[in-house]
Amino acid sequence: QMGRYTFGEKVEYWAVVWGTVIMILTGFMLWNPIATSRLLPGAFIPAAKAAHGGEALLAVLSIVTWHLYNVHVKQFNKSMFSGWLSRHEMEEEHPLELAVQEAGKERPVDGTILRRRQRLYLPVAVLFSLALLISVYFFVTFEATAITTVPRQTVEVFVPAR
Repeated sequence: QMGRYTFGEKVEYWAVVWGTVIMILTGFMLWNPIATSRLLPGAFIPAAKAAHGGEALLAVLSIVTWHLYNVHVKQFNKSMFSGWLSRHEMEEEHPLELAVQEAGKERPVDGTILRRRQRLYLPVAVLFSLALLISVYFFVTFEATAITTVPRQTVEVFVPAR
């Protein structure tokens, strides 16, 4: 018996997290392979390409099979529109969570704890976003070989006489 989240929901959550990490790391490696080969052996580039492509294929296949089948074919889930499950769906999918709700054991988050979490979230989110922005800017601009252009040359062009 499952509580608030089923085993499949937990697996899907961690698959998204793991897949996102793989796509970001291998994407950066493929984005600037010259810089990557300075830090890691050159064999990492084709391995990153294989991992990136494999993860993309796995993500598409999992969305097509897992999401579409479970939500639209197995049983149409109206909770994505309403935010609520019927009693029958709760009994079938989340019986432990239903028991907690019916027993009245579910406690709302204390107001002071909620305010403390909200005050902590904004600075952490801003710092994390700035760190990501600076990292991407550095990653895009530090490579000299991919940015340098060929100097301009003057060349005579043949123009036929009239």
